[in-house]
Amino acid sequence: MSIKRLLALPAIPLLAISLAACGNDSDAKPSKEEVANGIQSVLKPVMEEQVGSELADLLDESFYSCIVDEIYDDVSTDTLKALANGEANSLISADDQSEITEASGSCATKALTN
Repeated sequence: MSIKRLLALPAIPLLAISLAACGNDSDAKPSKEEVANGIQSVLKPVMEEQVGSELADLLDESFYSCIVDEIYDDVSTDTLKALANGEANSLISADDQSEITEASGSCATKALTN
């Protein structure tokens, strides 16, 4: 593993904190693909700014899908909807934030060590 990859690992879970959620009237969960695309639309530009595009590009669709697979059944429907919509300006519950942060760290480690 390169030094750049090692340096990027601690930053990735912190970037997930910038993701946020807000409510919606519908009770249906968005699809996993919608959530992964929404997370990528918010997280990738932030990562490019903070760790550079070279490192951000190392995290492909499988990284975002991994996050969704780990959080989908554990976070609220409102959080999933906000993530799917790329909404990054509202607060999420501490429990959901913790789930997202843990999943992003775990998935980043997997992505960068493979």
